[in-house]
Amino acid sequence: MMQRPDENIKLSCLITNYNQISWIGKAVDSILEQDIRYPYEILIGDDGSSDGSLEFLREKYKDKDQVRILVQDRDAGVKQFPNWRHSRLIFRLLDEARGEYVSILDGDDYYCDKNHFQHKIELLSAQKVSDKQPWSVRMVESEMIRCPESWQLDFQPKLKWDYCHGLELQAMLDVYDTYGDKKIFDYALAYADTMIHNDGSIETYKLHEYNIDRLNSGKFLFRIYEQTKDEKYKKAIDLLRSQLDTHPRNEDGGFWHKKVYPNQMWLDGIYMGAPFYAEYAFRNNRVQDYQDIVNQFITVARHTYDPKNGLYRHACDVSRKERWADPVPGQSQHSWGRAMGWYAMAFVDAMDFIPKHEAGRDSMLVILNNIAAQVKRIQDPKTGLWYQVLDK
Repeated sequence: MMQRPDENIKLSCLITNYNQISWIGKAVDSILEQDIRYPYEILIGDDGSSDGSLEFLREKYKDKDQVRILVQDRDAGVKQFPNWRHSRLIFRLLDEARGEYVSILDGDDYYCDKNHFQHKIELLSAQKVSDKQPWSVRMVESEMIRCPESWQLDFQPKLKWDYCHGLELQAMLDVYDTYGDKKIFDYALAYADTMIHNDGSIETYKLHEYNIDRLNSGKFLFRIYEQTKDEKYKKAIDLLRSQLDTHPRNEDGGFWHKKVYPNQMWLDGIYMGAPFYAEYAFRNNRVQDYQDIVNQFITVARHTYDPKNGLYRHACDVSRKERWADPVPGQSQHSWGRAMGWYAMAFVDAMDFIPKHEAGRDSMLVILNNIAAQVKRIQDPKTGLWYQVLDK
């Protein structure tokens, strides 16, 4: 369930699509039978059926003021949403929804617990985020409400050692350092404690897969170890760092993005690996690693730079065997906004730990300054935003 700023109707339940009378009827009835002690509405979307369910709905629920049918017939949905129809329909339903809270249900599903919505509304109402807090605190608290267990971040249904968790928890620890609410630190600690065993092994992490994405979550462990002094976190950090000792590389020293992506360097892979590598070198006085770290940034720039527009392509396959690789430079076909963002943040995060006198650091600054200039140049002047495909 999501929260919306409308106090007149407490709940909007969106039924996004349906294809049989028996299922859609069961879905609607399961909502109407709920013990909801607040005003609510049911919005029914796309008719994907061929058995006359639209007529059935109109007749059965004609006296139910809570029920609103938005798509008039099967063909109307096709004409109105010719591409990505289902996704656009969800956005339309969200625009139409008037409730303070929104729940989304597929037309083939239904609710069994008659107290489901009442319980959810009471829970969310008790956990509202204060609008008096700074926006960063509100964002953290919203995520903690949405995902009560920190391993659930990024909509995970089960335990997973993943870069998204490290990304969010690192940011949350920044908020904790600024505002000092211990529940934020405890939330981050809970993920580390859940995922890391006493011997330093990490749940679901497999070194032999050589997936550079897995290293990103090592960054927040530095702070967890620093605060707790629990040796299992130091062992886990060392385990992640050991991956780089045998991680596959190209002849020029660039790390492969993953073992299953041979010879490929991706801009996002630099973010996933290089800042962790740099911080480990800094904290453990491994000055011999700095040149290798610098080389990752410069090498991927050389492989992905597009001189026609000053941007960097998403990836490169130096073997030129991948189906998307240009036969001459081996680059992917386009410059991807998200990848450029990963790459830029990798510079920002890593350079804090690379000594200013280190050879090649000045070249890193040249690349970073070019990214900043190009991103500013291609920014949409009306919205201030960017297209995901930056070079089209």
